[in-house]
Amino acid sequence: MGRFFIQCRSLILFLLVTWLVLSLAAWLIAGVDGLVGSTVSCLLALGCGILSIGLFCFISEKNRIAAVMGIFALRLFLTLAIVLVVKQLFPAWGLKEFYSWLIVVYLVSLAWETRLFLAGTTLEWSWLLEQHSRKA
Repeated sequence: MGRFFIQCRSLILFLLVTWLVLSLAAWLIAGVDGLVGSTVSCLLALGCGILSIGLFCFISEKNRIAAVMGIFALRLFLTLAIVLVVKQLFPAWGLKEFYSWLIVVYLVSLAWETRLFLAGTTLEWSWLLEQHSRKA
């Protein structure tokens, strides 16, 4: 249970930084609608991420790869369902108001969660600054 909270904290901090970076760009490109769209995108990624981390902590001991694949499929379908809901609620939102921010946030949060799942523990921010090239 402790691993769940540590990994959720890591995801929350990462998505907060992502939102801060994207919100400025969204505000400059699409105004208030872009800011709201980027916020909704980050909240969607956070909700899916917390659900994914919870499921992974519950399932991972049995089969780690199957758990990751199942969680990513669930995440994809949840995102698709929420996109359809947003399309119905805000039909005027286009690429610059919502969808481009959703794609960026979805991909970076997916990368962060994959790193969390494969590492099996929490990640330190210093990991981003280290060189990770393979030596021949």
